Amino acid sequence: GAVGKSSIAQTGSNDHKGISCAEQVALKGSRAAFELHGDVGTAKGIGILSVEAPETPTVDQNCHNKYKHHKKPSLSASIPQEGEITLPNGEKPCYNEGRETDRRITMEYFEPCGRIELVPEEDFDARMAEIGEIMQSCRIDGKAGSFDCLGIPWEGYLVKNPRGAVVILHGFTEFPGKYREMTWYFMNMGYHVFLPVQRGHGKGGIVHSRRFDHYAHDLKFLVEDIQPHTKGLPLYLFAHSMGGGVAARYMQLHSSAFDRAVLSSPMFCPMAAGMPYYYALVGTWFMQLRGKKEKSPLFKHGFDPNTPFERANGTSRPRFFWHLARRVEEPAYQTEGASNRWVYEAVRLRKRVLRRCKCKRITTPLLIFGAGQDAQVREKAQRQFVQRVASAQYCYYPDQKHELFNATNDVLEKYLKEIFAFLEKK
Repeated sequence: GAVGKSSIAQTGSNDHKGISCAEQVALKGSRAAFELHGDVGTAKGIGILSVEAPETPTVDQNCHNKYKHHKKPSLSASIPQEGEITLPNGEKPCYNEGRETDRRITMEYFEPCGRIELVPEEDFDARMAEIGEIMQSCRIDGKAGSFDCLGIPWEGYLVKNPRGAVVILHGFTEFPGKYREMTWYFMNMGYHVFLPVQRGHGKGGIVHSRRFDHYAHDLKFLVEDIQPHTKGLPLYLFAHSMGGGVAARYMQLHSSAFDRAVLSSPMFCPMAAGMPYYYALVGTWFMQLRGKKEKSPLFKHGFDPNTPFERANGTSRPRFFWHLARRVEEPAYQTEGASNRWVYEAVRLRKRVLRRCKCKRITTPLLIFGAGQDAQVREKAQRQFVQRVASAQYCYYPDQKHELFNATNDVLEKYLKEIFAFLEKK
């Protein structure tokens, strides 16, 4: 019989109702059976889930969950000194026990085709609009906890009979929607896909974070939050640029939950607006001494809706203008550069990530892509990292720019084949 009153309407927002643990639910218009794990509904079979859930547990200002079945996520006790969590005024970390899990409303599971069919560049906008509508029907949303109660929003896309799950980490000033095409390819090859919004992003303006390692801790919480959907499946990571730097620090600080990882043009050392390494380091340090940690007189640039293709980080014109249109539509995507503190932490990342003792901690098989015409990150640091990590291999595209996933179709086809051959390697 039904538990409570039935009915839930379709919605794409994050303000969904939670699903109580281990309840039997009534299905409308479907023969599928669903098994519930904790407060997350995990569907088995084909069909549409339609239930009414109880009110979402409220979280007070101290981030104490009023529902006892939530367990407190814990960070590794053996985090190196530079990775330790510090808060202003000597405050203790708050583990945000009241994190939101994915509020499943009405959904279907996507049917993978099992092959890569590239989106044609001559009809790119129309095809991407169609793909967006299809993906919306199998989308779930959630908000992972974090050590400082910030919370990390994420979106996920579920497929039938998954062969694995992929977490996509976006780069600096980017957003999950920029990876719609890559998500589509992963889904068609049979993978669940999860995309978080990294801290400092998703609200426009200046990107700011007090510590770069906070991104690595956020990734640990995300992995825990999506576990009801990934349990028993191989878990993979696709990380671009800044996301690649986050991935490297995560694997150096924590026991990696990923079976394999692809780092595309990883940011181990940024160009910092073309400034020499030590100039950027000293300049941002000096600006912080003047009390300008969250400001960015050196690295701020206003959002330009008329950005010319010549400034693109990829070689595909249709892809560049499609992404630009998404930023024009959504003010939250119109980031304007980085704070002095963020740049200082990003520049210091090179020393941290390239330490030999830290590189030896990484045992996850890595595929690292580099581009010869990259104007955003320093390729030399990528090669040094590969030399120091025994499980890493390097793939170099001498004539391509920073965003290899936004290359023309002839290059993108080769790029995707190398990624999936690596993920499917036994």
